[in-house]
Amino acid sequence: MTPLNHNKGFTLIEIMIVLAIMAGIMSLSVNYLVSSNRSQKKFLHQFALVSKEIQSKAKLYNATFRIVIRLGAEDSDEEQSFWVERSRVAGVLLEGESPIKDILEAKEDNEDSPPSDFSLAKKVFKEPQIIPKGLRISSVEMATAKAEITEGYAYIYFLPQGLVDESAIHFKSTQLEVQKHWTIAFHPLTGKANTLPKYIALKDIYSQ
Repeated sequence: MTPLNHNKGFTLIEIMIVLAIMAGIMSLSVNYLVSSNRSQKKFLHQFALVSKEIQSKAKLYNATFRIVIRLGAEDSDEEQSFWVERSRVAGVLLEGESPIKDILEAKEDNEDSPPSDFSLAKKVFKEPQIIPKGLRISSVEMATAKAEITEGYAYIYFLPQGLVDESAIHFKSTQLEVQKHWTIAFHPLTGKANTLPKYIALKDIYSQ
């Protein structure tokens, strides 16, 4: 009597079902990556455009404006954000406390926030802007600083004369399989912000 064979292989229909499921999963992954990459590029483009508006307002109101970037702790998942401030006095002001920074730190220390030399420029942003998920500022370079700023706060100043801090903001993706980098560079004379699709050191940007 011939024994029954219990080691049956997969049928063609079963194989087709498995392949269809795998194709669906791969399609969702590709769509997610494309969508994420598109939204990151849109944010970077909008970030760069804001600099032109800030430069115009600094000249219009004869006041110092600045972008304040909250980097958070180095190598952490702490939420990052940025906002725009305007000096309370006319002319050039290159130092001064930040009201939002003071409020944030006062909340952490349960203290009252001290008076500030700058106020939130609500005509630009009414509140701090959160860096979207999947994108992170790895560092900020300033021509006036000896080293890259990788934690804490960074300030990029826009003066009434139209001058801007020569600086570069380095972004990196955190969700894409192949990590991507971008650099937003601010020209000191024109104030124009250029978005570059790679990490490039500040000293190399205008030497090319």
